[in-house]
Amino acid sequence: MILLSLLSLAFLFLVFISITFVRNIVYIKPIHDVLEHDSERVNPFQSEAPLVSICIPARNEELSINTCVRSALHQTYPNIEVLVLDDESTDKTPEILHEIKRNIGTNLTILSGHLKPVGWLGKNWACHQLSKKASGEIILFIDADTHLEPHTIEAVVEQFKANHNTGLISIWPEQELVTISEHLIIPLVYYSLFSFLYLRYTEKSPRWLPESIKSVFASKFAAANGQFMAFKRTSYDVIGGHENVKNQVVEDVQLAKACISNGIPVQNFSGQDAVYCRMYHTYSQIQAGFRKNFFAGFDYSYFTFMFSGFLHFISFILPLGMLVFYVKHEFWYGALLCYVLLLIPIFQRYWLHSHFNWKLRFVPLHILGVIWFQYLGVLVLFDRLFKRSVSWKGRDV
Repeated sequence: MILLSLLSLAFLFLVFISITFVRNIVYIKPIHDVLEHDSERVNPFQSEAPLVSICIPARNEELSINTCVRSALHQTYPNIEVLVLDDESTDKTPEILHEIKRNIGTNLTILSGHLKPVGWLGKNWACHQLSKKASGEIILFIDADTHLEPHTIEAVVEQFKANHNTGLISIWPEQELVTISEHLIIPLVYYSLFSFLYLRYTEKSPRWLPESIKSVFASKFAAANGQFMAFKRTSYDVIGGHENVKNQVVEDVQLAKACISNGIPVQNFSGQDAVYCRMYHTYSQIQAGFRKNFFAGFDYSYFTFMFSGFLHFISFILPLGMLVFYVKHEFWYGALLCYVLLLIPIFQRYWLHSHFNWKLRFVPLHILGVIWFQYLGVLVLFDRLFKRSVSWKGRDV
């Protein structure tokens, strides 16, 4: 009876996140598609083609930096500068950058990073240094493992003009998945995004939220992806830039929260056929990358972290075992409930994989990704319990 009650709770939970999922599907658009529906524009910039500063922090990125920088330089938008900060790389990153500069880099500036001060995280310090050298009315931060289609910057600028109050545009790249571990794990990040965060609330506060508490709770709905974040320079300065989040592991969400807290709308878009990223190349990179920021994604709340793990267990893992049990004992109501619980995320994953051009054959293996994140959650809790530091690219986080 207790297990059936847990499965019923799981059903209510999945109904709730399914509603959120559908609302996000309706809301989020590929950055190239939104321009088809633009209305009359009010240009918020000083010129029709404001300067865009594309800022790229790079630490040991020899596998991806060439593609990233060349894609930034080969934009159709006429007014850009590309700034890359070599953050004490020990691989071939500097040599690759200087080769690009010699061949095609008329708009490329290569910076050498200064020693990281105490209290700063590496990426945030690198972005801060880049922001101080950037001259654009729009300042765009992209990761070195990200690359762009030629019309991407043009679309972003036009979107800023179409929605002149917007201060931050964040694009969720089409993730490039190669290894089996990438196919099993990376899509779960997007599944969580679409299922648990109502993205429209980053642009405007919920109508149901009382005015008296909007200033306190509106920023709780913040969402952004640090792989592609384009700010109006004025908005970036208002929120204090990366200096305001210098020690934050999930700096992208914190920057979005700062925007919303200051009344600056944030828009999220899909990077389908426009922005691409391969986050990690090996399983060890996947584990280290998620391990460093998994707990921070829950705002360091043990209750939220553990309760989320509990809900994921009863919603995605428990139904599979109970389905076998109920069929064996011919309890068809319980079996049907388990079957429905297993199907709901599969339908959602089919949409995600179709939208982001991922291989559909990995969709039925959704439960394996959930199990892996359950394992990671236990690992992270032990990190906290035994005060173990996590290293990323040679630095403790």
